[in-house]
Amino acid sequence: MTMTQTRALHARWLLRLSAAAALMLLASTALAQTRQIFIYHETDTFKVELRGQAQIWAADIPYKKRVRVLTNLVAFREKFDPVAERDIVIQFYDHLARKHPEVLEKMRNHGRAANTWIQSPDSQAYYSRTEHGSFTYDVVRIDDFSYSPRKNPQAKTPGYIKAMEILGIKP
Repeated sequence: MTMTQTRALHARWLLRLSAAAALMLLASTALAQTRQIFIYHETDTFKVELRGQAQIWAADIPYKKRVRVLTNLVAFREKFDPVAERDIVIQFYDHLARKHPEVLEKMRNHGRAANTWIQSPDSQAYYSRTEHGSFTYDVVRIDDFSYSPRKNPQAKTPGYIKAMEILGIKP
């Protein structure tokens, strides 16, 4: 092997090493910018009237219980990003429509709009009980939800549109 070949081999090795180091730095930076969150949905309460301890439901409500839905923990962006937050909510309802339509049926017609929040695992909602104040909830845990950022995060998916139709909300 000539001196020129040795130098070229050494240069290629250094180039590969620096490329690998750059990829590792990029990956660690991307991982450092995420946090663990879960989706928390609670049906609206305006369709129920309280008379003492009795809950009087509106006649058009098929499922006469409040519903609280909690997902498993997923990785999400660290910084506040309303577009990404909208994206994860769209994916949440899409997931419910495809895999858990019975949950959407329970939530149907309970409110004017879906009350869905992104919460951290140290939130009290993650350890949610079935009772909250004078209300009792049917707590549903969704353990198979996953989130991955999309190229067009504002696009409503067919599953999301179907979920909104089931809920009686204009998509």
